[in-house]
Amino acid sequence: GVVVGPCNTDSPAFGKGVGVKFDKVIVDVYSTLLRRFSGPDLDFEVGSEVYYVGRNQSFQSGNKLEYNTRGVVVGPCNTDSPAFGKGVGVKFDKVIVDVYSTLLRRFSGPDLDFEVGSEVYYVGRNQSFQSGNKLEYNTRGVVVGPC
Repeated sequence: GVVVGPCNTDSPAFGKGVGVKFDKVIVDVYSTLLRRFSGPDLDFEVGSEVYYVGRNQSFQSGNKLEYNTRGVVVGPCNTDSPAFGKGVGVKFDKVIVDVYSTLLRRFSGPDLDFEVGSEVYYVGRNQSFQSGNKLEYNTRGVVVGPC
């Protein structure tokens, strides 16, 4: 696109806005969403159908993201991590969530031995963790997703 001038879309969080002409339409865009060169390749192309294969999550908005939920990649995000991969924005139902690409698959994830939400009991040896948490025989828990 070609910058055609300023606009009224300034934001303390996202920067100044500029009017940009893309093909035949002019769009107001935050300058933080523009680069002089094309952006880095994403692990998943925009428009790709993906499945979330991480643990279930609940958000303050009341929305939930559950194991094997299907979504569509809508673009990059600022959630890159050397340990977890590139981040992409994914639209799940009505909400867009930033997700590490390592938590996405092109096909639905494997069935789990226990359904998410199932009540289970730990029947292994007692364990203590560096965090100070303990896991003891016959402790009740709820399956939240794969690990």
